[in-house]
Amino acid sequence: MKNNIITFYYRSHSGSNAYSLYKLSPETMKEKYILRLYKKRNVSIKKMIKKFDFKGINLYIKEYININSSKLIITTHGPIMKKRKILNLELWHGFPLKAMGLMDTRISNDYKKKNSWKNIDYIISYSVLYNTLMVACTGANIEKFVITGMPRNDFLFKSDGKKNLSKIFEVGNKKVVFFMPTFRKGYKGEEGNKNFNNVFGFEKFNEKEFLKFLKLNNILFIAKLHPNEENKVKININEDNFKLLKDSDLEKNDLDLYELINGVDLLITDYSSIYFDYLLLDRPIIFTPVDLEEYRQTRGLLLEPYNQWTPGEKATSQNSLQETILKVFTKDKYKSKRNELKNIVHYYQDGNSSQRVWNLIDKIMEE
Repeated sequence: MKNNIITFYYRSHSGSNAYSLYKLSPETMKEKYILRLYKKRNVSIKKMIKKFDFKGINLYIKEYININSSKLIITTHGPIMKKRKILNLELWHGFPLKAMGLMDTRISNDYKKKNSWKNIDYIISYSVLYNTLMVACTGANIEKFVITGMPRNDFLFKSDGKKNLSKIFEVGNKKVVFFMPTFRKGYKGEEGNKNFNNVFGFEKFNEKEFLKFLKLNNILFIAKLHPNEENKVKININEDNFKLLKDSDLEKNDLDLYELINGVDLLITDYSSIYFDYLLLDRPIIFTPVDLEEYRQTRGLLLEPYNQWTPGEKATSQNSLQETILKVFTKDKYKSKRNELKNIVHYYQDGNSSQRVWNLIDKIMEE
């Protein structure tokens, strides 16, 4: 009997290509194949055994059995443990700005020798540049890359971001500003030298002054941290104009982060790769590289010089951030630079990436 099971393996609702691809499954594919969605557990099997977590171990075993009954597994964070005959389609989770894998100087030689990416059968891609960067970082065979665009980016074209945001927060007629810093925990401890006493990592931060600024300018400021860092940064603010968006908020509303993004008027980040995707919306971006030199030393950047690859104003203090926010809302001087970078990063600039991936999946399943 022909195996027609496809398993989607995702980690969070914070921009998951696997979850997005599953949500955007065409009816014809739902009828033709058995689609299974699994969320990766944060606790390892070793820790569960150590804690005698029998319920967790039982779930893990069931999940392992189900995954290994599939013909195709779709992943977003590299290879997973599976039988050799099962095919693996890797979607990954963003265009790389930061050094990682083989390009991370802190990685051990043992890790470099493993080259687990050789077991992946197909890798979805943004563009030729993406192929080059990912081969350098993973050692994957360049022939395994297929340029389709990323499934999650379809939501930038197709979803009603403001409406979806309103399911979680009171938006009204406010300008929406998203702050999305990068994940700081790497292979060997902290990366950079960020001050975690405030969400921006600024040396000095006056909470009352910032809230007053937001209210005066009718801005809804939403901080979205990496799911693993939501409890690390000190944020006591929960005012009408300043909110913290958690992965649990998205899960509760059956939303992926990217279903909100086209409702955002301005993106602020430091080194997070989300800005590469945000280029598709042609809206302003502000960068806050508060510890650029330290970050270069600890994690490193694949794309240098930093200023050339980050088409937007830079702000490294509270005053400069507030001034810059007002400036970009009145004059957008980085429009042409964003467009230039968009054409390098994105081969496809439409809302049809999921369909292209599904066409590939259908071909794989028919073989």
